[in-house]
Amino acid sequence: MSQNRKVMIAAVALLSTITMCVALTVIFNHFIHARGIEEEADRSAGEEVILVNEPHLIEIGEGVGEIHKEFNTLLGWKRYKHLNAKDAKVLKTQAEPLKDLLNKAEDQSLKADLENALHHLGNANSKEDIQEFLTTHRIMHDLDHYINGASNDGKVWGYTHIGFGEHAPTLAFKNRD
Repeated sequence: MSQNRKVMIAAVALLSTITMCVALTVIFNHFIHARGIEEEADRSAGEEVILVNEPHLIEIGEGVGEIHKEFNTLLGWKRYKHLNAKDAKVLKTQAEPLKDLLNKAEDQSLKADLENALHHLGNANSKEDIQEFLTTHRIMHDLDHYINGASNDGKVWGYTHIGFGEHAPTLAFKNRD
């Protein structure tokens, strides 16, 4: 066998080995990623909240979805870092729709979440505090997730009582006593 032929066979073997390693890495990463998505979906499904005591759920769900969409448009995907006065003014107008939803709600946990969203939006309006806008956005995101179904990002912030969120503000419950 000639020297060139031996080098060619070694190069093909090396490239084949590299290709196999890359393919296995891609398959392994896909498996790990898919497994993580399944675990998240299982966790979300296990935490599914059914508001059986809420006769206005469809109407409230539509309102929550609209408010969340407005917050997503102006704050989502790190747009909050560039929030201007005009956009903040648009977010401030969401107080009235929130009050309307709160007046319709009958489920106590849902009422607490809507009260919390309204409280944090009020703080955002008076203090011009971006963190308060973000807290309101996360409450609306989680409500939208639990009432209308999972969002495209699949993220749950844990800011609602109906989702048993670990970061749910307790203000509304404290104010009821």
